[in-house]
Amino acid sequence: MKGMKRKTMNDFFYKRRIVKNGESEIFKQWFCQGVSQTEFLKGLEWLCEDTCFAGNHNNLESRELCLLTNGRIAKLYRQYRKDDSFAGLYDTDSRKIDKQYILDSFTCKERI
Repeated sequence: MKGMKRKTMNDFFYKRRIVKNGESEIFKQWFCQGVSQTEFLKGLEWLCEDTCFAGNHNNLESRELCLLTNGRIAKLYRQYRKDDSFAGLYDTDSRKIDKQYILDSFTCKERI
């Protein structure tokens, strides 16, 4: 587990460099919606700490970083059914978030 944490944080440092060099397409889009680089990088660091173990579901993302329709970043948790199908996104208070309030989102496995 310790090695996995190190690898995902290395991914964060790599991705942070992409953002700071102006090469992140996602950040460029979110910046146009009013998201600062500092906000984006804080969310990205949280996202990169995802070890991709959502409950008993190995290799499935457990976190998703979302841009909401109000221009704010949301750190959401992905939930899965027993058959590994996606069940929905939930905030830290376990409230399901309706997709209609999400402009854009990505997981740790996606390119930034």
